[in-house]
Amino acid sequence: MVPAFLRSLNATLSRKFPINSAGDPFATLVSHPYIHSIISLLTLPTTSRGRSTQTLAPLEHISIPETYLPYLTATHITPLQIIQALLPLLRTGPAFTQDHRLDKTIIVCLPALDVRVGLPFASVGSMSVAAMERGVEVLRRELEIAGAHGQGMQMMRNIKVVVVDVGNFDVGGSPVEEEGEMIRKAMGDWTASEQLCYGTAFTRTLRGPSPAWEMLVALFKGTERYGEPRKSTVVSVFVDNVVDVVGGCGRGIYRGSELGLGLSRIRNWVRGERFSVGTGG
Repeated sequence: MVPAFLRSLNATLSRKFPINSAGDPFATLVSHPYIHSIISLLTLPTTSRGRSTQTLAPLEHISIPETYLPYLTATHITPLQIIQALLPLLRTGPAFTQDHRLDKTIIVCLPALDVRVGLPFASVGSMSVAAMERGVEVLRRELEIAGAHGQGMQMMRNIKVVVVDVGNFDVGGSPVEEEGEMIRKAMGDWTASEQLCYGTAFTRTLRGPSPAWEMLVALFKGTERYGEPRKSTVVSVFVDNVVDVVGGCGRGIYRGSELGLGLSRIRNWVRGERFSVGTGG
C-alpha cells in the first residue's frame, strides 16, 4: 500500500489547483501544492478502549510472527516508511516557505498510557510504541544537527518534530462490551497452564484497583466522588491542538487575530517538542 500511496501523492502534487481552471504559465508558486506537515495517526490503536483484546495476553502467550509482527508493521514500520519517503518532499518545498521561515512539522501521535508505562499483559502495544518513540527521538536529533551544520541547514532548520501523547476521547460509537465477556474472549485461546498461572492476575488487572484503593485515592484528592470513570475529552480539543502545531495560526483557542497568532506561537514554544492531550494523557 505504501508505494501506491506515494504514486498517488506525487500525481496529486503535480497538479495545479483548482484543477478546473485554465492553465497559467505565469502562476505563482503559492498555487502549487507542497507538503507542509506530516501527521501520523497510524501509531494510535483503533479500538475505543485504547487496545484490542486480542493483544492483551501474557508475553509468554504472544505469538511473535502472528500477533506482534503484524501490529509492529502497522503501527511502527509503515509510519516510518511513509515519513522516510515524505522527508525529501518536506525539506525541498517552495522557496517562499524558507524566505518566510514557515515551520514544517512532523507530528507523531502515540497512545499516552503505553508510551509512559510498560503495563502487564500489554506487551504488544507497549513494545511497538516504545520503538516508535525512540525512532522519532533519533529523527528529531538528526534534523536538529543537520539544521545547525552543513550546506543544507537552511532546508532542515525549519522542520519541527513533535510527539503528542494522546489520552482518551469521546468518539461515540457502540457501547463497550461487558467486562466479563471481554476477559473471557481474551483468555479463550490460552492454555490451561497459562490460565492457571496468569488468569487471576489478568482479571484483576483489567478490572482495575479495588474500591478500597479508589476510596483512599479519593480521600487523598479531597473528593467524595470515587469509583466514577473520568469523562473522556471532546475530539475537537485534539484537533485544535494539532492545528495549532501545524500552522501556529491561532485557530484553536485563540481564533482569527494577530493577538491569537502570537499567543498560539507562545503556547507552541512553551510546550516544546512534546505535549499531552486527552483524558489520562
